[in-house]
Amino acid sequence: LGSANKTWNYTPKNGEACLTAHRWYDCKACPGDWLYSRYGKLANDVNRRLGSGSVASTPDSTVNGDIDVDGEWGYDTTYKAQMVFRTPRDGEVSDQSSDCRMYLPACLSSSWEFVYCPDEGSKLIRAIQKKCGLTGEDVDGIAGHDTVVALQKFLNKQLNAGLETDGILGEKTCKAFQRWLNKQK
Repeated sequence: LGSANKTWNYTPKNGEACLTAHRWYDCKACPGDWLYSRYGKLANDVNRRLGSGSVASTPDSTVNGDIDVDGEWGYDTTYKAQMVFRTPRDGEVSDQSSDCRMYLPACLSSSWEFVYCPDEGSKLIRAIQKKCGLTGEDVDGIAGHDTVVALQKFLNKQLNAGLETDGILGEKTCKAFQRWLNKQK
């Protein structure tokens, strides 16, 4: 189903099963990033062989063009950002600290994976951190207060967005990021 939250909130029908990862239940790296990054393909391959179709979500057709500037960072925003930053495209910002959730009110849990003990963070967040001028240990793949401040400063410089650099990725910051993403070709 693509994330711990979706899997935990889904009740399998008779004859169905859900693919899970040890890292969802404990502060572990299991099954490792190489296999974990291929979970969607693995699930699709198994379903195809079983003749049950694909359960992996696919982006709206608008993701290949502009996304809605709606102030909510969901699947389309994540997928578009993954395209722009040339990171693996699955529509999910993975391995984010649940402790940082308070700084990310516009980030929907349907597209963001919040865990108690993140392992390596997200390649997308790491790419955004670098683009926003963070360096060294600040490029950790975990979106938190400092990452949001850097993003707000970046968007103010790029778009003259007039964002308050408060470290909260709310509706205004999200809309500015969505506008910036739509300008990237």
